[in-house]
Amino acid sequence: MKQMIKVLDEGHGKTIRVFTFVTLFFLPLSFVTSFFGMNTTNVRELGRVQRVFWSSAVPFTLAVSSLALIFGYKWDRVTALFFKTFKIQDPSRVYEELEKGSLFSAR
Repeated sequence: MKQMIKVLDEGHGKTIRVFTFVTLFFLPLSFVTSFFGMNTTNVRELGRVQRVFWSSAVPFTLAVSSLALIFGYKWDRVTALFFKTFKIQDPSRVYEELEKGSLFSAR
C-alpha cells in the first residue's frame, strides 16, 4: 500500500513539473503578446511588426525560463554565493533580521 502511494506521489510530481515547464514557456509569450496587443498605435501603419515581436518575445522567454530554472534547481548554489559575497557566516541570522526588519536599516 505504501509503495503504491509512493508511486502515485511520484507521478503527481512529474505531472506538476511538466505543467510548470509548459507554463514557463507560454507565460512570457503571453505577456509579450498582451503588451503588443495594446491599442496604442495603428498596427497596420507599423513596419516590421513580426520582427519586433519575435526579437522581444524570444529573449524575454529565454530570460524568464533561465531565471526560473536557475532558482528552481540551483537555489542552494545561488544562496551560498549570496552568503559568500556578502560575507554572511550564519544564514539563519539573515532570516531573523529580516523578520525584525533590521537587515537593511541604518545602524
